[in-house]
Amino acid sequence: MSLNDATERIQMKAMFNLAVVGVALVCGLVGCTRQKEVPMLEGMDLKDAQAHLVQFGFQVGRIDNEFTGQKDSGKVLRQVPAASTKADKGATINLTVEESVTMPDLGGMDAEAATRMLASLGLRLQKVEKKVVGGATPGAIVSQTPAPGERIAARSAANLVVDDFVVVPDFTGDSYDDVRKQLPQSGLTLGRKYYKQSTVKAGTILEQIPEAGSKVARDTALQFELAQAVATAGTRPAADTGRGNNPFEEPAANAPGTKPKKDIGNAVGDAVGSAISNALNGLFDAKGKAKDKTPPPQQSEGTDTAAPTNKLPAKATGPKALWGLLDRHLK
Repeated sequence: MSLNDATERIQMKAMFNLAVVGVALVCGLVGCTRQKEVPMLEGMDLKDAQAHLVQFGFQVGRIDNEFTGQKDSGKVLRQVPAASTKADKGATINLTVEESVTMPDLGGMDAEAATRMLASLGLRLQKVEKKVVGGATPGAIVSQTPAPGERIAARSAANLVVDDFVVVPDFTGDSYDDVRKQLPQSGLTLGRKYYKQSTVKAGTILEQIPEAGSKVARDTALQFELAQAVATAGTRPAADTGRGNNPFEEPAANAPGTKPKKDIGNAVGDAVGSAISNALNGLFDAKGKAKDKTPPPQQSEGTDTAAPTNKLPAKATGPKALWGLLDRHLK
């Protein structure tokens, strides 16, 4: 290597070192690590906030979830560092995000479909209460807690009320033996049975309680009136399981075409009241006439005209008269 080449290399190295020293001096005076203002992220959707941070040269740090019920799910509640503060370019910004679920409307669904919808939203079914409401569809949800549209925390529990009823089929005209076998499959049970002599085939159901189309609670007992062959001499009709209290028969006192019995208690009360009233009226009437009686005019001399009498017609008074009147009234 020549002397000139060595000298040139030493000069280039000295110039490089001088440049490095100059840059360091400038960075120390001006500041080469430039800071930027942190943007406002609160109220933004999480995805929009993340894109905003990248655009401003920052990174997304830790994301925490919190339920307040005040904002829609996924909205930024807080940020650290706060908005408008200075941070180094590339610094991480931590976010707190609202995590909530809007309770869906489950009305009209069955419990199985409602359970699937709750699970898809991160919710769980806690309790199902069965109640006879008598709506349009048996097994449908009629009320729920929380209410539809309410904001709730994720993984919350929901309670449902299901309309649990059975529509009573029409069994009239069917064989009792056949109905007895299929009735449990309908959600109903057998109740008492009664008999009525009829020309219809024995064992045929003539009437039922509750009537067809009624909406009743599950496991309700149905009562039936069955046809029975007309009794002949030497035959004994079948006994009712209802101990003779047949709800299908109209009471004799209220049967059509019969005169209702008069209430004895009311009849006696009316008779006594009427008799006492008549007796008292008679007594007061007689007493009033006695007070108004004027003395007879004196007979003129020489005349034989008899003085007019003010004698009242004989009229019985007192307890004896009262009992007599009562006796005639009751007869």
